[in-house]
Amino acid sequence: MAAVHREHAGPLFRYAAGLAPGSAAQDATQEAFLRYFLARSRGLRIENPGAWLRRVARNRLADAARSAAARGEVTASALPDLRAPGSDPEVCCSHSEFLLRAGAALAPRERQCVRLRVEGLSYRQIGALLGIRTGTVGALLARAYRKLRELDGGRAARHPRAHT
Repeated sequence: MAAVHREHAGPLFRYAAGLAPGSAAQDATQEAFLRYFLARSRGLRIENPGAWLRRVARNRLADAARSAAARGEVTASALPDLRAPGSDPEVCCSHSEFLLRAGAALAPRERQCVRLRVEGLSYRQIGALLGIRTGTVGALLARAYRKLRELDGGRAARHPRAHT
């Protein structure tokens, strides 16, 4: 079983990271291997471990996304892309200016929540880290998202709950 982990851990994590940001990919990878080892210990024969592990990881990430949507959470994918824009100096300058404006526009607690959410933490995890309620995390993220969207000229995707 250790050989399966050595062979598939890296590719599985890269696959999961392509589907979800931050720690969600790591969680899905760990969950897939845990389920694999449990299934094997119960005697289940798995002919293609790589495909089996990918399916489990994909299903885990899909379940987490559905659960977050059902709770009305803002996902990291709904936020504007804050990664480095590349090597074009003009684009880099524009990106830096946006980040400075965003930092000034957001309250300290909103910045903390956005940073932790982009890193892949759940509302519950953010609340536990910051010592606030889950509903407060949601309110802070919604307010921060609205401010970021306004700064971005409305180009960011609409908040999932904005339609209701």
